[in-house]
Amino acid sequence: MLRIRYSDRALDIEGSDQDYVALRAKIDKLINGQYISAIEVLCDPKSEASPYDKNCKKLRIILGTGRNEFSLAGSTLKVEGSAIALKNFSDNFPDGGRTEGRIRYHHHYDVISLPEYISNDSPDVVLSLRK
Repeated sequence: MLRIRYSDRALDIEGSDQDYVALRAKIDKLINGQYISAIEVLCDPKSEASPYDKNCKKLRIILGTGRNEFSLAGSTLKVEGSAIALKNFSDNFPDGGRTEGRIRYHHHYDVISLPEYISNDSPDVVLSLRK
């Protein structure tokens, strides 16, 4: 189960290889029209939030237009973007091919690195792989 933790302008999405494979497949189906306009994934709300402030209970991904915009609505992380932007998001998911202690891979997905795919108003996102 994915774990999403967040603070004011930063968030961490952490999951296992299986979590990311399943999420990538759902995003591919969304992009290819097999879902109406959005997908939702339940997240682990009971895990430790530290060093962030809170945990998300749900991830909602919406097929829209333009660059990916990450926003919080209560305890739900919303990601909305065009098919190309959402594909870029899923292409940047951890793949388990690297090893760095307990978290084998972690990647910063932010507007500084990928301004053509991420909205200026989005928080800094870290994608982490859990063993």
